[in-house]
Amino acid sequence: MNWSIYIFVLLGHVTIRSLANTVCVPDPCDSCNSEQTCMNGVCEPAGGNPCDGVVCGTNAACIHGSCRCNSGFEGNPAHGCTPVVGPTTSTTTTTPTTRTTTTSSATTTRTTPMPTTQPTPGPTTSTTTTTPTTRTTTTSSATTTRTTPMPTTQPTPASPVEQLLTRNDWDALFPNRWFKSPLWHLHYTPQQPWYYPQMEVDYYSYENFIDAVKSMEASGHGKFLNEPGTSLEDRKRELCAFIGNIAHETGEGDNGLFYREELGYERTHGVWNGGYRSVGSRSDYKMGETPVYFRNTTKLAGKIRFNSASYHGRGPLQLSWGYNYGDFSKAVYGDPQVLLNNPDRLLDEPKLGISAAIWFWMTQPDWRMTHNPHNVIYKQLSSLKPWGFGRTIMAINGGLEQNAVENGASDADKKVTRRIKNYRRCAEYFKIPVGVDGEQLDTKGMWN
Repeated sequence: MNWSIYIFVLLGHVTIRSLANTVCVPDPCDSCNSEQTCMNGVCEPAGGNPCDGVVCGTNAACIHGSCRCNSGFEGNPAHGCTPVVGPTTSTTTTTPTTRTTTTSSATTTRTTPMPTTQPTPGPTTSTTTTTPTTRTTTTSSATTTRTTPMPTTQPTPASPVEQLLTRNDWDALFPNRWFKSPLWHLHYTPQQPWYYPQMEVDYYSYENFIDAVKSMEASGHGKFLNEPGTSLEDRKRELCAFIGNIAHETGEGDNGLFYREELGYERTHGVWNGGYRSVGSRSDYKMGETPVYFRNTTKLAGKIRFNSASYHGRGPLQLSWGYNYGDFSKAVYGDPQVLLNNPDRLLDEPKLGISAAIWFWMTQPDWRMTHNPHNVIYKQLSSLKPWGFGRTIMAINGGLEQNAVENGASDADKKVTRRIKNYRRCAEYFKIPVGVDGEQLDTKGMWN
């Protein structure tokens, strides 16, 4: 066999198979004529640089004899190319505009922010900047500029009574009140049979007093320490009359508001009959008949304290008698039986106990011939002459302290003298005159 022929045939067979599977691509240089030279697939004139003598604009270059813009630029390369502009970012900048209003009496210039939008290169982002609003007011006498970036919450204004009597005043006038002094803790200890831990609260706190004032205002007694048409001195005089009396009713010497209830009833060790058990002419009032037990947290827990409900003195003015408990209960709850059945609520609820004193000070029951304390402490309101502090004593305890003289020797004289001393002490604190302009401080010549 001729091996050379076999190899040739075999190689030719392989070559033919390769060409059969090949796609023919035209050669770009085939288009060049005899006067051109093919360089990198581009036909250029033979014998020289095609860009010789070609002048392009800014940001452009000659390529193969023609001007083209550089990368990142666009436009006419013969005259100059400019940067390609990308996506637009919207940025809002507040530019104040001014509005001026003129009236017959004043000129007002108001500056109000107005948005303007400027495009800037870069990714799409929305940014807002706000300048605070400025208002300028010009009058014939002054120019006022006020900048208010945002609304602010204003504090609640103090009530008239809070303006008249501050927390510092209250603490200064009653430094040894219930539970708040070392002296009190000497009188009330766990070793005493009537003591119970729940009594250790600031019963006569300033907050409780203000809450009671607001509660009574909502019940129709808003003139307490706030009588319309009166002077600041007049209202401070009423305040001192109220303080002078409650300090006496609850005081240990000069220490006002030291006690909460009548001591003989508070400190009983055995069974007592309930005190002050009368409802007067109020035939629809029913006094509590159920025995009252010592509290569970006292040493006498489980033992009877009173055979029936007791209406002895409780709170700042020592509210006493069944008819007063029934009347106050009716005023607060619409039902006299609430407090007739449970008079100790005045001790358990400090605001209620203080409210009872304000209610008594402001009301005029049909049986009280001497009018209410609120009216008789104002000269312009009192129909009784002479007016003043002595009349408030008569309204509170006239049956026992009538016709009493300041610095006198009788028991009634001494009680009235103590009340007047507390009244003067408060008046000196607030720097107001008392016992002038026809005001009588004691009860001499006054009868119930």
